Amino acid sequence: MVLLFKFTYSKNLIMLKTSISFFVIVLSFSLQAQITTTRMNEFNINDPLSKIEKILGKKLNLKADSYNWINYAEVDYKGIPMKLGFVRDTLVEGDVEEYRLYEIRTTSSDIKTLSGVGVGNSLEELWDTYKRDFNISLWFGLDELSGEVDRNNRIFELSGLEDLTVIWFFSKNGIVTEVVLSYYEGC
Repeated sequence: MVLLFKFTYSKNLIMLKTSISFFVIVLSFSLQAQITTTRMNEFNINDPLSKIEKILGKKLNLKADSYNWINYAEVDYKGIPMKLGFVRDTLVEGDVEEYRLYEIRTTSSDIKTLSGVGVGNSLEELWDTYKRDFNISLWFGLDELSGEVDRNNRIFELSGLEDLTVIWFFSKNGIVTEVVLSYYEGC
């Protein structure tokens, strides 16, 4: 009887440990930072600045780009550095303007798409992941100093056409170095 109890107890303990491990894996996946064609974590493209500030719990100090079109703020959210780009949106009711989230940039390898790719992945992994079911483009980038085409810099574009958004994966020597989520305005 004691032997049967020990065996049943051990078996139940193993099942409990397995269940807990499975739960922890599922929970960690659901809590993992994620990129979709409309959001990075809780930041959604087109969110007003006030909503982003509420999520962050602080006011953002926006700095205009050199064209005075996009206004950026650099944040660290849940350990993930991001550069948030806002554009002015004039409301229909009058002259009141508000800022809306236009793009999100990150160089962190701790945030991935729902398919599990991001900074640190190779262009081959991007291609293998998205070639069948998505509208994609791939082109050469420019050298930042000379402005010339640089065959070591590549840009992999994944379009979310139904949402008018795009995810750009910038790479150097075949490895993703930055992920940018933005509106897709086409050409």
